[in-house]
Amino acid sequence: MEHRTRALREEGFWAVASRLRVLTGRRLALIADQFEEVLSGSADRAEQLEFLQRLLPPADVAQDPDVRLVATLRADFLPDLLELPDIGPRLQDRQLNVSPLDEAALIRVIVEPAEVAGVTFTPGLAEAIAAEASRAAGSLPLLEFTLTELWSLQHDRRLSFDSYQGLGGVSGALNQHAEKVYRLLAQQLGEPRIRRVLLSMVRARGGATSAVRVTAHRTHLAKDWYIAQLLADPSSASWSSAPAAPTPRRSRTRP
Repeated sequence: MEHRTRALREEGFWAVASRLRVLTGRRLALIADQFEEVLSGSADRAEQLEFLQRLLPPADVAQDPDVRLVATLRADFLPDLLELPDIGPRLQDRQLNVSPLDEAALIRVIVEPAEVAGVTFTPGLAEAIAAEASRAAGSLPLLEFTLTELWSLQHDRRLSFDSYQGLGGVSGALNQHAEKVYRLLAQQLGEPRIRRVLLSMVRARGGATSAVRVTAHRTHLAKDWYIAQLLADPSSASWSSAPAAPTPRRSRTRP
């Protein structure tokens, strides 16, 4: 693994991937999800540019047609990416814009994975969930979270309006869950420590409305690393009695 890492740094992705494709005799595809992490991490501008130049092919150089790189990037990070020198030409004619799903597509996302598992929705519930999810931009992660929480509340392999409304719907499920976890942690650990950890995991890109997640390093959090672990997986805390719930398959996209 170390020699491949060294080769990637020295030769770039395409040279190494082409050799690997020849050795395996198979076509190769690399999926880079949440590509905005390249721009929101701790690396400086020079490191970001060097990494991208190793990864993204030059506009005028033909690449192995049996090697593919698919990267998903949030639309609001595209200007940051294009501000880096030499990156715009590398993306020319290689960019596919994806719009949010409409209500009909959202209904399929909600219903079809449940059908595979033999679980049904109360008539009209899937449509109501899709309608609420479609009203706000970027609501797909909230829909994903809501469906995960709702899955554990099924009765006789059916999901009901009562359970959905009890969660607070798509708009309130995550807030309700976060408030519960925050209150429980605050009772045991105190609010100042929790606030410090939370603030360590965000930075502002042009203001509070554009805050994004960043990596919280263990060395920086020191004795509060345990709190970060609890925030990431509150079910591991001794005070949590909630059973682990099976997770339905979900489709995701990112505008």
